[in-house]
Amino acid sequence: MRPLARYFAVLALGLSGLPVPSRAADPLEATYPLAREVKEAAEEWLLENFRDKGLFIYRYHPPTARRPDRNNTIRQLMASIIVARRAQEDPEWMDLHRRNLRFVDRWWYREDAFGGYIFYNEKSKLGANALYLRTLLASPMYPDLQNRARKVFDGILALQSLDGSFSPWYDEPPYAYDRERLLYFYSGEALLALVEYWEKTGDALAEEAAIRSAAYYLDRYVDGMEDHYYPAYVPWHTLCYEKLYRLTGKERYLAAVFKMNDRLLQLLDREAFPGRFYNPQTPEYGNPHAASDGIYLESLAIACRLARETGERIRTQLYEDAIRLAVGYLHRLQIREIQPNWKAPPHRYLGAIPRRTNSRWIRVDNMQHAIDGMEQVLELRR
Repeated sequence: MRPLARYFAVLALGLSGLPVPSRAADPLEATYPLAREVKEAAEEWLLENFRDKGLFIYRYHPPTARRPDRNNTIRQLMASIIVARRAQEDPEWMDLHRRNLRFVDRWWYREDAFGGYIFYNEKSKLGANALYLRTLLASPMYPDLQNRARKVFDGILALQSLDGSFSPWYDEPPYAYDRERLLYFYSGEALLALVEYWEKTGDALAEEAAIRSAAYYLDRYVDGMEDHYYPAYVPWHTLCYEKLYRLTGKERYLAAVFKMNDRLLQLLDREAFPGRFYNPQTPEYGNPHAASDGIYLESLAIACRLARETGERIRTQLYEDAIRLAVGYLHRLQIREIQPNWKAPPHRYLGAIPRRTNSRWIRVDNMQHAIDGMEQVLELRR
């Protein structure tokens, strides 16, 4: 029997009620120092690669110092959330946060009769609007930003249908696009923004909207997993359902986290590149990428915490083993030594994480997702 098949056989046995030996010591004890190293080095990269105009370097190739003139609002704003959180305690990050918000306000943010939204490159993405709202909610300046946050919240609600589903664009582009694929990402980002707005404000409209969208996507992506599965939606919806479980105590949200993350384990490589989330038997799920590795790690760490809390011992062991491999893979991938033959100065690549083992291209969300993933791992310390 192949290792992965054995893995799921054990899961099935464990869930059937067979006794499982307990483990007194934390099996991730040796993993936590690696997670901290990755996190701190990636944060240092963010600090060193924040540009004067108010954004991070988006994409870069250190061996040649090539920096394509491209950008992406969603990936930049995911890093903006980290900056906003760090600004709560550190004046250095606070300066970056202020400069970042000034840039977004001047160049990307707009309002109309329906609400506030991010507009870039002749379009406005639901995902970008959701991540901007999350940035405002995380900001230590939120009391001064709450009116804007309400506008952006209203803009997200304008894209929610009565059944709870979302439309992917606030301002639609003129070209053809795959609506279903976009919503694999945007739906969870938007739902998470609604949940966090509800957490922050206690707003009854946000509560109703979040629960309505959660019901729709639970039906589609969890109950209807065999017809609609795509691994990219798992982390975003895991983040949502963990919060909703803690807010409401409803077991359906907990069960959804476990079902999605059990399936995610099938994507984990245990042989060729242990710890990488890529299965060559399912190429339709995309190429291997460090940004995906980071957010899948984040998802499994959240699922592991819930499994520990609820006494799911077999699931806990399965998730812990996956976390150990995933942290080790990203730790090996991260650049932490000066490369004398590279054209880029060291601060452009030290702490950076290339997209995969045979590439030296880096992208800002590689580091952002790794930071978020490692933080969730470190939250598991007993």
